[in-house]
Parts: sequence; structure tokens; C-alpha cells
Amino acid sequence: EIKGNTVELLTPVDLHYGIRVRRLIQLDARKPVLTITTTFEKMEGDPHTVAVWVITQLKDPQMVYVPLPAAQSDATGYVLQSKTPPPSLKREGNLLALTRDAKAAYKIGTQAGTLLWLGEKHALRIDSPRVPNAVYPDENSSAEVYTNQDPAKYVELEMLGPLQTLKVGDQLARTNVYTLARREPKGLNAKGMTSAEMAQEARRLLGQK
Repeated sequence: EIKGNTVELLTPVDLHYGIRVRRLIQLDARKPVLTITTTFEKMEGDPHTVAVWVITQLKDPQMVYVPLPAAQSDATGYVLQSKTPPPSLKREGNLLALTRDAKAAYKIGTQAGTLLWLGEKHALRIDSPRVPNAVYPDENSSAEVYTNQDPAKYVELEMLGPLQTLKVGDQLARTNVYTLARREPKGLNAKGMTSAEMAQEARRLLGQK
């Protein structure tokens, strides 16, 4: 259903969880910003502990960046959710950087509230702030990155909400904000950028110094 500048999607009630999903999609009239709010509505059945988990599939990136929260003090900054770490994965200060591997799929979980996708000409930032002191799925992960192997050349940037037990009448909502940006002129020549230059551009897009 279209309501003004908002598209509303409503699913049937899930037979296993007794939950229906209401999704509101809004495109800013003046800025390249898309806002999607996902709400779980508990309609029937026994209580269930759930989390809103929004997966965004994107084409093969030049790089994906994960800005780690200040409280993330461990050496790696991530939890491994595949058998081995992505070969490209590296930590640059408060940033994790990785790209897609053609030979195998990989996945990591983090405590971030933002993910950044860099293509050759454009960048996409996804924000869904982490809730302090909340309990999250997947070893306390609030943001995950999955990379798929050939021939399906895509990645998934996943934002997770806190776990909450819903009983009939309860609701649970999370909002993802997508901000599209053009890259710096030098970014048009993707092969000409060093990893340090790319990380510097990522920090600019993330509002970091």
C-alpha cells in the first residue's frame, strides 16, 4: 500500500512464530537517503524470543568497511561465522576491511552499528545503531558481513536487532537508514587507490577524522 511518500508492506502471519511483519519504506525527497523500518507484530501463539534481522544484498564491492565501536577492545574486532576468516580481512585502526573472495564464502559478526559498501563509483552506508547493554544473536553481533563465492558475485550486509521475547500484542521494530554517495574523483580509478587512501575515504564517508 502507498501512503503519501511511504510504501507499506505487510506479510501474512507466520505459522510458526505467530508474527506478521510490517515494513515501511521511505525515500527522502531531497537527499539520497532511504529509510526502512521493520516491525514484528505478535498476533497469536506462544511467546517467542526473536530479533529483527535485515539482510541487504549488494553487488561485488571494491571494499566493505566495518567501523568498530570504541568499546570494542579485543584484537580482532569480530567473531568468526565461517570455518576460516576471509582472506582479505584486515584491521586498520578502528576499521575492519574486507572484500569478496571468488573461491569461497565467508562471514563475520561484529558489534558495529554501521556498515559501508564501496563500489568503483558509489558508496552505500547502512546505519542501524546498536542498543547499549542489549543482548544480540550470533554471539552478540549487531552487524554482519557475508561474502559469496563465484559465480554469484554478491555480498550481504546484515543489521541485527536485540533479542526480545514477544507475547501476543507485543511489537518489536528496527530501522535501517541507507545513504548513497558518490566517491571522490580519485575513487573513479579504483585500481589507482592504495588501501590507505581507500581507508581514508571510508573514514570521510563515516564522518571520522
